[in-house]
Amino acid sequence: MESPIPDLAALPATRPACMLWSGGKDSFLSYSMASKALSTTPSDWLFVTFVPPCGSFRCHPLGLLQRQSNALGIEHVFAAVDLHNWTASYCKSFKTLRHRWGVERVFTGDIRFDSETVSDYWLSRMLDDVGIEMTLPLAGMNAGPLFDRIEEYEINAVVTGVADWVDCPGIVGLPIFLELLHSSGLYLNPYHDLTGEFGEYHTSVMSAGDLRFASADDVCAPIRGESVEGLNVARMSPSLLHLSSPRLDLASWTG
Repeated sequence: MESPIPDLAALPATRPACMLWSGGKDSFLSYSMASKALSTTPSDWLFVTFVPPCGSFRCHPLGLLQRQSNALGIEHVFAAVDLHNWTASYCKSFKTLRHRWGVERVFTGDIRFDSETVSDYWLSRMLDDVGIEMTLPLAGMNAGPLFDRIEEYEINAVVTGVADWVDCPGIVGLPIFLELLHSSGLYLNPYHDLTGEFGEYHTSVMSAGDLRFASADDVCAPIRGESVEGLNVARMSPSLLHLSSPRLDLASWTG
């Protein structure tokens, strides 16, 4: 497998470029950097979000993700995952993406891996088995350069969830900046990652450049701490949680 962090501009032109989309700061930045380096247009991309067969994501609200891709003009597949056999479900879905959509390369917003450790990542091994290359534009990026790039691309995100085991629930619902994380005390624990790579916190992008996906009133701090599956979560407009696109069962595709 090639290095996960090559010179983006030197990548071969494969269409579509597939972005695993969470709608958070990292996937948005990864897409923005790759799109600029590769001089792509929206029609060159496919966004894929793996979702449960039903229900909503409070930290990555699916209705907001749909607004983002609609505003960017990018085709977006919401792929349903069998939670009882998720490994096989993911693998079959990637095979469908390769054969049905022609996906040859997947981009992600992962940060913590580099060319030496990426082989330990289950997704890297799975894509290798399927015959899809993986590229990680943000791999190995520290918090300082990461937030500098986020500012450069005018990406504005809010904190939509904080893990129960991280003692800074007060940042939920606030715009994410490095200064906020410093003031929260998150950096005081050496086991915490300021980029949020180990699930310390989650974000959702509200706007980028001239594009607006949601207003400041759509996501805000909870009135009192609300924990959902081990996360302190923000209050948000119901419209952000509602997904109108179908959830496709790619694992069962037989075309």
